[in-house]
Formats: sequence, structure tokens, C-alpha cells
Amino acid sequence: MGRAAAAVGPWARLHVGTASPFGSVVLPHVVLALVLGGIHVLAFALLSRRMPRALFWAAAAGFALLIWIFVQMIFVPFSVLQAVYFVLGLAELGLVLPLLGLFDRRS
Repeated sequence: MGRAAAAVGPWARLHVGTASPFGSVVLPHVVLALVLGGIHVLAFALLSRRMPRALFWAAAAGFALLIWIFVQMIFVPFSVLQAVYFVLGLAELGLVLPLLGLFDRRS
């Protein structure tokens, strides 16, 4: 347990002293892994199998990433990583939404 705590320690200390509705950083990290990670893994699996709903789930993953970053910026002071992930979420949506036909001028 000591090694795991030492490995997580630097990241856990980032949240100490910040205004957070959670008593521990464990719950937000579990939600982050399950929601954001889960949606992205699902989108990847569907895209790799060329399933019809793959682009929908890829767009949902991009929106989930942007929403997570917006909410995180309310509770955690600004970090360069937030900007990086925000740009990645925009890029993900920028690549997926045209493939879904959102900007199709024929309709």
C-alpha cells in the first residue's frame, strides 16, 4: 500500500486545499476513469469494429471530456493540462461531427 500511496501522492496533493464537494479525491478519480475512460474505450472498440453507432459514441466521448474539464475548472485552479485536454476534446469533436454529417449543406 505504501508504494501505491507514494505513486499517487503527487497527484493527490494537487487537490489538497482546493474547494471540492468531495471529502476525498478517490471518488472524482473513479468517476473520471469510469465515465471518461469508459466512453472513450467504448468508442474505440466500436470504431475498430466499424459499427454504425461508433461516431455517435466518439462524439459523446468528446462532449464528456469538455464537460468534465468545464466542471473541473470550477473546483480546481487552472492547469496547463486542463487547456491541453480541452483542446483535445475540441479536436475530437471537430473531427467527428463532420463525419456525422452535422455540417452537410445538402440537408
